[in-house]
Amino acid sequence: MTRTRWLQVGGIVLVFAVAVWIASNVLERVVAPAPAPSATPTPAPPTASVPHIIATLYYGTPDGQALAAVKREVPLGEGPGNKAARSYRVSSKMHRLRISL
Repeated sequence: MTRTRWLQVGGIVLVFAVAVWIASNVLERVVAPAPAPSATPTPAPPTASVPHIIATLYYGTPDGQALAAVKREVPLGEGPGNKAARSYRVSSKMHRLRISL
């Protein structure tokens, strides 16, 4: 093959690759689900007598396809087990609130 033919084939492959990339990006935007607005209520302000930390809790979205990160201020426990138990109680209260709404 001549040099001109190689340039033509390379140009066609390049144009095809760019077209596939553009089509892929357009389809991802069209098919992707719209992000659901967070409808979780804000928690009550914590009391000042107990130290608190800001924890990121992850809840499942209503469609079950993703996780939604929610930052909460939770009481600081003395040990890892105590922290986990308190975080679980806060999480379960929020879950019950969401179900009852």
